[in-house]
Amino acid sequence: MGTAKAVPFFFVSTDTPMQQIPRTLSPRVARLRGARNDKPYKGTPELPARTCTLAASGGNLAVICHPDKLSLRMGFTRTQIAIAVGASALLVFGFLGYIWWLSNQGPVLARSEDHDPLTGLPVSIRMNPLRDRTIEHSANLFLRQLRDGHCDELLAGWEHDYRRKYAHFICNSEAQHPLLSWELAEWESAAPLTILHYRGKRLTGPGQSTTYRELFTVTTENKDGQWVVTKYDAMY
Repeated sequence: MGTAKAVPFFFVSTDTPMQQIPRTLSPRVARLRGARNDKPYKGTPELPARTCTLAASGGNLAVICHPDKLSLRMGFTRTQIAIAVGASALLVFGFLGYIWWLSNQGPVLARSEDHDPLTGLPVSIRMNPLRDRTIEHSANLFLRQLRDGHCDELLAGWEHDYRRKYAHFICNSEAQHPLLSWELAEWESAAPLTILHYRGKRLTGPGQSTTYRELFTVTTENKDGQWVVTKYDAMY
């Protein structure tokens, strides 16, 4: 076996401070350090403006906002709320003004410029949604009873005056050409009467499936505060 070589040991005493070994710095690092060390210290350095950032700590997100940014956002929020409140108030007042205007209008708001060449009635009309519908309810009740086959009972009161023959004619014609549906075509006021013009659809004959359209009128009169039907005109 070969002879073991002696390994030198170095002992450093703790009583004597170790001599610092100088390091050689690159010229660029030396210039940067020199510029930093030469700049005079002027108290607390000015912090740059910060914006809201997200900081992750232990899997949780936290929002860090500068107080000035938070105040600015609160100002924007108040402005937006004021704009929304003002716009809502404007809409409410506009709607109330429109309701007030409708309440001062007649039952018909507008009539089309085009008219039927035979009858002279407007092709279409636009009714006031706030109109008094009492007259229409009375006319519709009369028409529903005609449609449901109650003509004789409905016109029984006409048997005792000049409308007796006309009442028989109406009931016979309604049996031959049953009324199916109707829609309001024109509103004519002639106090104390109100004449409602309708476009109706009828069967060409009892038990048949074919239909045709015609115009008819219902005349109502205000008697003791109630609107009653006093006349019914149809062409059949």
